[in-house]
Amino acid sequence: MIVAPKEPGIDRTTPVLFGLFSLITLWANSYYTKHAPTVRIASWYRKSLPTFSDALANIRRPLWTQGNLQASRQGLDLTKVSPATLNTWIDMACYAA
Repeated sequence: MIVAPKEPGIDRTTPVLFGLFSLITLWANSYYTKHAPTVRIASWYRKSLPTFSDALANIRRPLWTQGNLQASRQGLDLTKVSPATLNTWIDMACYAA
């Protein structure tokens, strides 16, 4: 019987990923008690409940739009980008993999 060597990286990575998944799920659940969940749909696939991707995007959006990134905005002239364009960019970044 041949036994493959055990990779120690797997022993560390799996619990960390499960912890991050659990943390995002808890944050999204807390967020959904105050806000209606945003569910992104495609024309070929209808869904009624948010997926993990939707939950992650719904957690990212308030973090990125409420001025929590003040240090990265210093020296930029934000008037050159219309609010609608900025909102579209934030939406695309929230759902990026």
